[in-house]
Amino acid sequence: RRFSFLAEANALLSASTDYRTVLTTAARLTVPAIADWCFVDVVEEAEGSVSRFAVAHSDPDDEALARALQSTYSLDPGRAHGTARVYRTGAPELIAELDKEVLQDIAVGDPEYLDLLRGMEPGSYMCVPLRIGGHVLGAMGLISVRSERRYGAEDVALAEGVAHCAALALDNARHRASEVELVRALVRRASEEQRVISLPRKVAPQITPRQMEVLKMLSSGRSTREISRELYLSEATVRNHIRGLLQAFGAHSQLEVLARARESGVLP
Repeated sequence: RRFSFLAEANALLSASTDYRTVLTTAARLTVPAIADWCFVDVVEEAEGSVSRFAVAHSDPDDEALARALQSTYSLDPGRAHGTARVYRTGAPELIAELDKEVLQDIAVGDPEYLDLLRGMEPGSYMCVPLRIGGHVLGAMGLISVRSERRYGAEDVALAEGVAHCAALALDNARHRASEVELVRALVRRASEEQRVISLPRKVAPQITPRQMEVLKMLSSGRSTREISRELYLSEATVRNHIRGLLQAFGAHSQLEVLARARESGVLP
């Protein structure tokens, strides 16, 4: 099951060339499969700061509060826990039972953030490095909340697997971005030479405007619940639209729908 989860995570993360989408999707993938709450931090060493790029929570109300606290904060290398420690050591951190001291370090000195953490009643915590090419870019933190779930070594290994998939996707996005610029330059050159090159493309299926909205939201990593809230639809209706997309694209999963939508030009 773990290998299947990581394979699906890798496929979904590698589909995007946008850094923020990759990090947001990575956080959402872990909830509720691995964690009740997940955050992704990126360290800006030159500025001595940390940016909290993404937050995901199993409770929509708590997630709204957590997102409100997304910000940039000062990097304190001396902190004993959290992103600062993982960035400094390059090693994952596991705390099976959270205590007050750990919560204060995770809250990075923000009283409002600390109150939020205490209100969530966190129980277990782990934080793993986010690496690109041997360099630690930041960290991914996962917390179990109001549950009997207690993290162990196997959970850390799974979290590291997700972080590795996200790092590969970020690295791939960096290379693909340069390739996109090369393609744009070639297109401009062809235009200047008044040459038209037509490449065969799979015929795009006919989908409704509402299905298109759902498809775009799926491609940005939104869940069924989030789509239902944003479009003011029931979750059952959203699932019906997703089934319609599966049928229209002849796909067996949401990942396959996104891949075929890009192949046919429905999605960029």
